[in-house]
Amino acid sequence: MPFFSIVTITLNNKKGLQKTFDSLDKQTFRDFEWLVVDGKSEDGTDKWIHAHESYITWHQSRKDKGLYDAMNIGLDHSRGDYVLFLNAGDTLADEYTLARVEYAIRSNDNIDPDFVYGDAWEEMQDGSVGLKLSAGHEKMNYGLFTHHQSMYYRRLAIGDMRYNLDYKIAADFDFTVRFLKRVTGSIVYIDKPLCIFENGGISQTKADLGRREFFAIRKKELNIPAPINWLFNAFQWGMTRLRERYPRLYFAIRFHHGD
Repeated sequence: MPFFSIVTITLNNKKGLQKTFDSLDKQTFRDFEWLVVDGKSEDGTDKWIHAHESYITWHQSRKDKGLYDAMNIGLDHSRGDYVLFLNAGDTLADEYTLARVEYAIRSNDNIDPDFVYGDAWEEMQDGSVGLKLSAGHEKMNYGLFTHHQSMYYRRLAIGDMRYNLDYKIAADFDFTVRFLKRVTGSIVYIDKPLCIFENGGISQTKADLGRREFFAIRKKELNIPAPINWLFNAFQWGMTRLRERYPRLYFAIRFHHGD
């Protein structure tokens, strides 16, 4: 069994898939499998996948029910001890990322943690990157505390749990909340960026829908009282408006500047 299962979903993003491949190809730690779930792209992705079959452990190119259905499909075929969802266009922070995570797991008092996460680089509009520090899993009431590309889930702890397809934007938040509610093992935080997140995803282009889903998840899974839930919602709305209207101020507040 491989140590890591890395699940990459893609749709008409051959350039992004190449970018993710280059990141994985540079890793010094090699005990991982790569699973690629393509939603029947029309940009030559299928040919690219077949040209790289020797590197890809498992792949599929067919219509699916969307982002989170594809992630479930990848999860169904994973065999590793830990699962990472790294979408096409996203990359690992550097060539030592998997080695860094493996070391943190192995040095955890001989007890394999159920969940490992860290900080993230996020691509800025000018091409540079900003360091987005994790808020910490203790603050998951506020929302997703780091990018899911910096989260490693122990596969045995996931069990038969899957992404809820009722959510179109926030299913990763719902999945992580339900996962952390059920785990009994330890949780490890690595105080370094573990991924470079590619901007412009669906969570940013459909932020209003995302806030409604976050509200529903906090109510259902975390039992957040409505007044407090609305405060969280208002804060998210304010940050979205700030990002849209005053992006420089938003990035100055939310990020540390990277090279």
